[in-house]
Parts: sequence; structure tokens; C-alpha cells
Amino acid sequence: MATVRTTLQDRRIRNFFDDVCASFSLGEPTDIYVVTHVLADRPFFLEALEKVGDLKVVFAKPKSGHMQTIDELKASGFDVRVADRSDLGSTEGLDEYLKLSAPGRSVALLDIGGYFAGGLTDGSMADVHDVIGVVEDTENGLQVYETAKLDLKVLSVARSPLKNTEDYLVGQAVYHSAEHVLRLNGQIVQGRSAVVFGFGKVGRSVAEGLRRNAVRVAVVDTNPIRAVEAHSLGFQVGTASETLPHAELIVGATGANFLTKVLVDQIRPGAFLFTVTSSDSELDLAALAMDHVRNPIGEHLEILTTDDHHFYLINEGNAVNFLHGAVVGDYIYLVQAEMIAALSEMKQAGNDVSEVSQDSRRRIADLWLRHFS
Repeated sequence: MATVRTTLQDRRIRNFFDDVCASFSLGEPTDIYVVTHVLADRPFFLEALEKVGDLKVVFAKPKSGHMQTIDELKASGFDVRVADRSDLGSTEGLDEYLKLSAPGRSVALLDIGGYFAGGLTDGSMADVHDVIGVVEDTENGLQVYETAKLDLKVLSVARSPLKNTEDYLVGQAVYHSAEHVLRLNGQIVQGRSAVVFGFGKVGRSVAEGLRRNAVRVAVVDTNPIRAVEAHSLGFQVGTASETLPHAELIVGATGANFLTKVLVDQIRPGAFLFTVTSSDSELDLAALAMDHVRNPIGEHLEILTTDDHHFYLINEGNAVNFLHGAVVGDYIYLVQAEMIAALSEMKQAGNDVSEVSQDSRRRIADLWLRHFS
């Protein structure tokens, strides 16, 4: 998908990152390995990482890559490889990549979705390669690191207030992309019933987008605090078994597998299923297809059928907003700047999960307002 920008806008983005890099120095030579969505806007962030450290490898998430951008990055000398969860998540696989760093060099890992966690479970890995820590961008990835309980510094931006705008806009993009796919295939969302699994920041945004467009929305969340919040905002709240048989639209926004084999059988016949994250995070596709036969029937649309049941899957279960570039505008640079700030605070952080300081967040917000407001 082409991105329309002007030379002035490109200069504004680069000037912002120049100020960010000047404000947040790493203080020592550091090799950086990053897992990221390689979208049309990503070169600005990667160029900034090159200014604060030595960017060794860019691991492109496989289902959200913009091929023209990947080719341009490779032509510019970036080492771009496909992010393989089983490879990066194994001690042996991660070890082979980290050997690209010379002895004596500090190593920092930037992650989206907990890709590195499994490879770091052997504590000696971090020591051998002098891994100073991990910066994690997403909520589902943060949960992976919290569960892993690594003896390692993990700084998360997932729950930062600077990420709130991005999460809200991601939810809106999910809604608009899902509606686009339905319209391409002769369907509309208006007048339907929906269930949103997960009422975090993105799930809430999707639910609000659906409701604003005449959709009756129910919410399922295993966290009773978020369930109460959804109820207070006027959403119907229930269990999966109570809501699935009535929902014509099913949204996965949990960051974890939310559909068991039993629940698949409770899906209302003819319902449309889509997610806000990658299919390997949100769905067990093997379970979905255990009794159902999958066949493409339209643009970005599949039908799953048995003799007496059928439902539809949008974008193969992958995040539907990536069909249209997952665009959230200049707000994405707030989060990327906070990841750079996290690198600068890594040495002072404790060996657990922590967050960037409020002072750093204020500085980033101030810089962003100067350049983009």
C-alpha cells in the first residue's frame, strides 16, 4: 500500500527523531536487534535506532510486512530477516543471531509480541552475549515476559499513556478494515450484533467503533474489572457461551487464544470472525479447522464449513487492520520514541519488568508537540 507523504513531512519526522536521539543517549556502544512490523513509516524509526546504537538485524513480522519498504531497507544496507517465533524463541536459534555481535559489545533487544522470551529462559544466554535487557511494545508480549519471569531487565511501553492514542487508533483501524472487507464481499456491519473478546484499550476502541455504527455490542473479558468498566459504558457483558450463539461479528482482542474447540461449535452460523493481533496470538487455527473445511470465497475472506455449520474468517485470522497498512498517523512516533528512551534507561532498571520514567515521557510528549502540533 502506498503512503502519501511530502518532503516537508519526512523532514519533520526525521527532525523529531534527531531530537529524541539527542535527548536519550545509550551511553555506551550497543548492538540492537529489533522485531517490528515493517510498514511504510518504519524506516524513520530504524534510522533513529542506527543513531543511538548499531542496528544489527531487523526481524520483520511475517504477516505485516510492506514488501517495497523491506526491499528499500535491504538496498540501504539494513539486515532484514523474517521474524520466526520458533527460531527466535529457542536458545539455539537466538544464540546464532546474537553471535553477530562482537565480544565485549552490549546487546539490547526490542520486541513486539514476546518473540525473544523463549530464547532467554536459559539465563546464561544473556550473560554470554551481554544482553542488557529487552524493550517490549505490546500488551500480549508483556504478558509473555511477565509469565516467563526472566532474571533480566524488561522495560515495557505497552501500558504507557503515550501509547493510549495509538491503541485507540488501532481499534478504529480494525473496525474500518473489517467493514471494508465486508463491503467488498457484499455485506455491511450496520444492524448486526457483535461480541468483542477483550476490553483492553484496543478492544474497547473496536467496541466503541462498532456501536457508533449501529451494531449491538456485547463484551467478554475474564478480568472482572474490565468487565465492570464495559458494563458501566453500556455494553452487554457476558460469557463466551452466552454471547457467541447470538453474535454475527466476532472480534478477538485478547492477545491470547480465546476460542476453544467447544466454543468454535457455539459460533452462530454465518458469523464473521476477525482479530486485532496475529493469528498465532489470538486463534488456534488448527482447532478452528479440526472439523471445519477452510476455503477462500472472496477478497480476504474464507468460509469454514461442516455438514451442518459454517462461519467466515477475515484475513486468515491475522490482524485485519494490516490489510490497509495499520495506519495510526504521527502518533506512532510517540511509542517508538519511548522505546528509544527505554534503551537509555536500561542500565538503571532492575532485573524485572518496569516502565520508562514519567520525566522521559513528558520530554517525548513535549518534543512531539513541538514537531507535529
